[in-house]
Amino acid sequence: MMPRITSCCGGLIYSFPDENSCIPPHTHDVISHYAYVLHGEFLIKCSDGEYIAKKGNFIDFPIGENHSIHPLGRAAVFNRFHPPCGDDQLDSLIGSDLQNLRGLL
Repeated sequence: MMPRITSCCGGLIYSFPDENSCIPPHTHDVISHYAYVLHGEFLIKCSDGEYIAKKGNFIDFPIGENHSIHPLGRAAVFNRFHPPCGDDQLDSLIGSDLQNLRGLL
């Protein structure tokens, strides 16, 4: 089951009703995608391992990286967006990206 997706000015809001909903493995071929966890926790599976993203974590999904997203529990929500600035500028603005999340393990 896929999450419910709604549009907002900051991108798309993905609402996962339960732990059976998920985003299956895929890659982004054109632009990096970013997500900010608004509520709950997610298991992020990437080519180099598995990571837990919690409320307040910012996640960077680089171009070409295979990944999937699985909510842990009920009512997990994240905001997915494409920033108006380039990836290098975004890195200087936000310090808690997927690479930093990986470094915490």
